[in-house]
Amino acid sequence: MSTRCIQIATRNVQTLWMINNRRQFQTSVLRLSANTFHVKDDADFQKQVVDSKKPFIVDFHATWCGPCKVLEPRLEKVLTNYNKKDTSGDKQIQLAKVDIDNLSELSGKYGVQAVPTGMY
Repeated sequence: MSTRCIQIATRNVQTLWMINNRRQFQTSVLRLSANTFHVKDDADFQKQVVDSKKPFIVDFHATWCGPCKVLEPRLEKVLTNYNKKDTSGDKQIQLAKVDIDNLSELSGKYGVQAVPTGMY
């Protein structure tokens, strides 16, 4: 009986190994759309977001944050779909991404206490 279990287990391991060797793993790089940019510093945020007449969504995120990584492509997709419907450039929603680790003063200024945090 134990020999039969070992044979089944060995066959399952071999099958998994073959499946994994056939699988093509790819890493994807998220390409930011034309309406998305990373904020570099406080002055950049002031110029690009606060002083802008365009509508903005600000995404406060961190590189180590799992939920931020889940939200990022979904937010991009929603904005891309929304902006495709609007033909005028004034009403196209822009996405400003703020890394809270690099810009902790800016995120503190806006009361960010957890990530991801979105503001508009």
